[in-house]
Amino acid sequence: MVKRRKQVATAVLVLVSTMLPTAGVADSPMNLLANGGLENDADNDGVPDGWVSHPHHFSRETMGQVQEHITNMPTHQQMLAAEHVEGSDGWILFRREADGTWGPYIKSAQWYQRMANEYLPQNSRFGQLPLPADLDLGNTTMVIHNLPPHEQTISEPIPVKPNTGYRLSFWFRMGGGSEEAIFQILGSRAPRNDAWPTGASKDNRHLITYLNLGWSWVPYWRRYEIAFRTAAEETEIRLRPWKYFRGYDDARRAWFDDFCLVEDDSVRVGGTGGPANPPPAWPEAVMNRGFTVVPRPTMPLTYNHFEPLPDQIDQPLVITAAPGQYASAVLFIKAVKDLSGPLVVGPKGRPQLNGPDGMYLWMPNLVEFRVCHPLQIKKSQQQWELRPHYLMPGARETPIREYTRTVEVNVPKGEGRSVWVTAFVPDGTPPGDYRGEIHVVAEGKDYVGYDQQPGPNDGHAIPFTVRV
Repeated sequence: MVKRRKQVATAVLVLVSTMLPTAGVADSPMNLLANGGLENDADNDGVPDGWVSHPHHFSRETMGQVQEHITNMPTHQQMLAAEHVEGSDGWILFRREADGTWGPYIKSAQWYQRMANEYLPQNSRFGQLPLPADLDLGNTTMVIHNLPPHEQTISEPIPVKPNTGYRLSFWFRMGGGSEEAIFQILGSRAPRNDAWPTGASKDNRHLITYLNLGWSWVPYWRRYEIAFRTAAEETEIRLRPWKYFRGYDDARRAWFDDFCLVEDDSVRVGGTGGPANPPPAWPEAVMNRGFTVVPRPTMPLTYNHFEPLPDQIDQPLVITAAPGQYASAVLFIKAVKDLSGPLVVGPKGRPQLNGPDGMYLWMPNLVEFRVCHPLQIKKSQQQWELRPHYLMPGARETPIREYTRTVEVNVPKGEGRSVWVTAFVPDGTPPGDYRGEIHVVAEGKDYVGYDQQPGPNDGHAIPFTVRV
C-alpha cells in the first residue's frame, strides 16, 4: 500500500510539472491588476498586496508537501483512532459523528483508497489533476472558507474609467462539496461585510454586478469571466469573493487565482443609448430580417442581456469533439425589432454534415437543439440577473419537427435567447471537419427541411461544423 501511495504522489508531481503554463501573447490586453497572480506581499503580513483579508485566506502549500502527505498517509486503523482527518495543509476534511463514532462509509476500504487517489489531492491547493495548461498557480492561491474571523476578503480600491467597459476573469474551483459561490464587483464605498449593499446612486453604485457561480460542485479549475461597464461617476471598484459564514463546522472551500482585469469598451452590459454608450449599428440585412445570430461557447454562460457586436454575427458555429464524446455550443439569437412569431431553429436542407472522403454525420441521430430558459430575478442596483436552468437529462419539449429535432424559440425585441446545440461523435469516426448549415427561420420565411429544395424565400442559414 505504501508503494502504491508513492506511485500516486509521484504521478501528481509529474503531471503538474509537465503541464506548465504557456507564455502570454505579446499583444494581449494589459492586466490592470498589478498583483493578479497574488504573488507579491511587500509587507510580509501573509496577505497579498492589493487585498484586505486574513492570512489564512491565502494558501502557499507546495506540491512537495502534498506528495509527502500522500506518501506518509497513516493506515486506515490509525485514521479511525483519531478525532478527525486532516488534509496536506492541515485542513480538517472529516470529523467524527455527533455521538463520537465514525460513519460506515469512513470505515470502508473504499473511503481509505479514495483518500490517496481523490480526497487529498482534491483538497490541496492544486486540486484534481490535470491542471489546465494556461493556469499559473504560482506560489499563492486565495482560499475562502468558514474559519473565523468572519470578515469578507475584499480588494483595495482599483482605479477605473467612468462609463467604460471591462472584463474581469479568474480561475475558480471548489473543494469539500458544493456551496453557493458568488463573486461581486463593488463600488469603492461599498461596505466590506454587507452581502447586498444598497443606497448608492445609479451613477456611483455600491453593487455594480456579480456572478452567481451557483450551488456548483466544481472540483476542477475553470476560468470564469464577468463583463461589466462602469457608470458615469465611477472611478474605482473593489472585488469581493462573497462567503456566507456558517455557525457550524464547514469543510467546504472556494479557491480563486490568476485574476485579470482588462479594458474592453465593446462591453455594453446594461442600458445603452446616448453618445457615450450608443447601441450597435446593425447591418441592413440584420434589420431587414429582425434578428441576429451569434455563436457562443457554453461557458461562461451567455445571458439574455448580452450585447453582441456587428463583427461577431453570422460566424460559423464550430463544435469540437473526439469519437465517443458529446460536446455543445450555443447559438445566441438577439431580436433587433418586433418579430411576428417564434423563430424556428434546425438543420437546413438534407440534414447531414459532410466530411472527408465521402463520410458524413447524420444530424437527426447525432445533433440536438434545446432552448435555454433562464429565470429573471430583479435585484437592487442592477437591472436583472439570470440564473439559467442547466440542461439536465430529463423530459424535453416536443420538437416541432420530430425527425430533425427542430425547435421553436420566442425572442422579445431587444433581448436574446440561447439555443444549445449538442453533437455526439460516434466511435470510429475519422478525423476531419464535418460541415453543414443550421436554419434560423422567421415567420413568413420557408423552412428548408429534409424533403425541400432551397429557394428565394429561405430563412437565415448559419455555417455549422463538427470538428473531429
